[in-house]
Order: sequence, then C-alpha cells, then structure tokens
Amino acid sequence: MGLSRVNPSFLVSATLLSFYTIQGLFLNINMLRKAALVEGSTLILLVLIAVPLKRLMGMPEVVSIIGPIHGLAFLVYFGMLMLFLSRGFLTTKQWGIGFIAAFIPFGSFVFERRQLSQI
Repeated sequence: MGLSRVNPSFLVSATLLSFYTIQGLFLNINMLRKAALVEGSTLILLVLIAVPLKRLMGMPEVVSIIGPIHGLAFLVYFGMLMLFLSRGFLTTKQWGIGFIAAFIPFGSFVFERRQLSQI
C-alpha cells in the first residue's frame, strides 16, 4: 500500500494535528516556565521586602497584599507542576525538584533555568 492510496485530506489533517500538538506543548512549557518565574518573584518580594517592612517598619499591610498574591501564584505553579507530571512531561524527580524549589528563595529561578529549559 503506497502513498497513492492514502487520502490527501488525511495527510493534511495529520500534519495539522501534529503541528498543533507540538505548538500546544511549546505553549504549555512556556506557561510553566512563566509560572515558575512569577512564583519565585512573589516569594522574593514576600521574604526580602514585605516581611522586613512588616518587622522593621511596622507595615503589616504590605504582607497582607503580597501574601495572597504569592499564595495564588504558588497554587497556580503547583497545579501546573501536577498537570505536567500527570501528562508525562515531567519525571517524578523533576516534579520533586520543582516542588522543593518553590520554598527556597531563587529556587524557582534555578529550576526554570536548569530543568525546564531541557524539556
């Protein structure tokens, strides 16, 4: 059975399907990379700016603003890590490194640069 028997519309739709799958993977990886950067940035803002302002300058309202923003960023990042693990885009080891990195200032940046750039 040669290519002459294959329906040309099948080839076009198969090519488009593979293109969208590759593009979708690319977009999702970039979304995870961006989520790691946002989560890391909000953690740094919280730990290095908001908490010292609260403790040293008596400004607790800064933590009450940045805290929930960081909490939301962490939940989005964690949800995306779980999604990537369940879809097989991350290994269990990569997932564990990404999860632990979320609790270490600058850890998400290192995870994004060293682990996610390899995917």
